[in-house]
Amino acid sequence: MNSEITFLIPVYNAEAFLPECLSSLLGQSDPSWKAVIVDDGSTDSSPAILENCTDSRITVIRQPNAGPAAARKTALNAVGSGYVLFLDADDYLSVEAVRVLNQASRSGEDIIVFTAQKVKGGELGHFVKDPLAETSAAYSDAIFTRKAHGCLWNKLFRRDLFGEDIMYPRYGYGEDRVMCIQLARKARSLKFVDDVLYYYRKDNPSGLTKRRRRSRKLMEARNYMDLGKWTGERKYMAKGAWLAFLYGREALRDYRNEIKGLGGIDTLPARLYLRLTSN
Repeated sequence: MNSEITFLIPVYNAEAFLPECLSSLLGQSDPSWKAVIVDDGSTDSSPAILENCTDSRITVIRQPNAGPAAARKTALNAVGSGYVLFLDADDYLSVEAVRVLNQASRSGEDIIVFTAQKVKGGELGHFVKDPLAETSAAYSDAIFTRKAHGCLWNKLFRRDLFGEDIMYPRYGYGEDRVMCIQLARKARSLKFVDDVLYYYRKDNPSGLTKRRRRSRKLMEARNYMDLGKWTGERKYMAKGAWLAFLYGREALRDYRNEIKGLGGIDTLPARLYLRLTSN
């Protein structure tokens, strides 16, 4: 049987963890899956590891380094239909992940949310489990307000959610949350699965989350402001502007004219707008 589930795996200098990631994929109890792996310009032994992976279900694409968002988009463009699951190269799957998700996806929901578990120092830690939401719109709001996790990797998405009406974030922090907000807004239906299907590694020293808090928050601010510009919705622009105000006024320079163009005081709270746009 041909699987409807395709794993999208961006790889950049992941030699320390990539073998375990691939082993968890190849060891699935249900073999009906496919994977698209994008080597994003790795300079370590990751290309050699991928060269030795000859399973016919796996497609490997190589590109110059462009960042994880670009690598994910390259992988996504190689899939035409079915469901996709974003698997980071330093993480790994439960042996039953494909079986459970294949069964869960039979009812055709646009998004299937499952439980993950954090791993640090080889020890299992906290669960990543979202509260139930009655509608996809409510789930989108929960992600925005941080009542639910804004992770791409704890969700199975129908491929056709990723259309031209989705904005791909330009900056490398907060991008997962911005994507999840949009996909949940667009989805018509969703389902929650209790099973722990994914293991998220917290101790990767090269991970983006190791960057300074100020730098990360400025990237997140810019992504939210882009989302506000894209959707025309005040709450996203206001969130981005507030983060930018808290963590660095320089983050606003590229957006000053856009804020005014969106309606100025009508788009942002008046007091915040005046503070952000004053010289």
